[in-house]
Amino acid sequence: MKLEISTLFKNVYQLKPADYCELKSESGISVGLCEIQGKRWEQEDQLGFSVTSVAKFPLLSAQNKLAVLKNTFQDLQAKDYCQARSVGATACATIAWIESGLLQIWNANLGDSTAFFVVMDEEGVSTQLINELHLPDPEINIKEYERTKETVTPMHGVWRLPSGLMLSRSLGDVSSEAFGLSHDPDIYHIEKKIKSHSKIYLVTACDGLTEQNALSHEDIGSVVAAGMSEGESLEFIAARLVKKAFENGSTDNISVSVAQIDNHPLSTVVFDGHGGSTVSSSANEDFYSLLRQQIDRSK
Repeated sequence: MKLEISTLFKNVYQLKPADYCELKSESGISVGLCEIQGKRWEQEDQLGFSVTSVAKFPLLSAQNKLAVLKNTFQDLQAKDYCQARSVGATACATIAWIESGLLQIWNANLGDSTAFFVVMDEEGVSTQLINELHLPDPEINIKEYERTKETVTPMHGVWRLPSGLMLSRSLGDVSSEAFGLSHDPDIYHIEKKIKSHSKIYLVTACDGLTEQNALSHEDIGSVVAAGMSEGESLEFIAARLVKKAFENGSTDNISVSVAQIDNHPLSTVVFDGHGGSTVSSSANEDFYSLLRQQIDRSK
């Protein structure tokens, strides 16, 4: 795959040592992942994937599902590495499966990373953003702006907390708590009836995929659909999304995972670090073990 990704990015972007594109599999379920450092001075993103950790999640009540996700994020924030004053990370975790003709999606989010689901059926291709962005900008998220409006101000065209942080929720960043930063994730549940022959894909990404309007929701769906119609592998489709975002002006790290949703529950997560990769890399290492512990306690 190194050869393929090198060919894909030839004359577009000079690959760096940390860049990669790979297919990961667990219990017969696969996800394609691609990450590039892009124009940033450091790679601060981390992607995660698990099947076995969430196998029992569908058995929980709705109340317990919500509690499991909330508690897992609280467990992460309680870790020593999340007590850093000015180092932090976004976190966007999704668990998805199809049951009795219904698409089931549960998402927990802190910050401005994103998760989408792409539906391909006889009517065409549709793409839906699963989570809201935790940016204290009245034009993006009025709820977050109202919650932090006593402290946020526009700096160089971007609404920020006095600490300079442009997020209103994250892991870590404890010095920004005095200005309204929250570590409490929003939880989203989508239940959607789908047609029997539909194909559903979960796309999880850091904000580098869509920053500077690099890719629209429709662009994401079009790239996924085109790749699948051409028989491309999931990791190569992820790489195509990354490449297109870079070509369209994204200057950030760009990290993307692509997985097909079926009747087996799967989970993807992205942690987008800032101020360094300490929080993002450590949280990625701990996330699925903490999530499994919370699921086991809730059975």
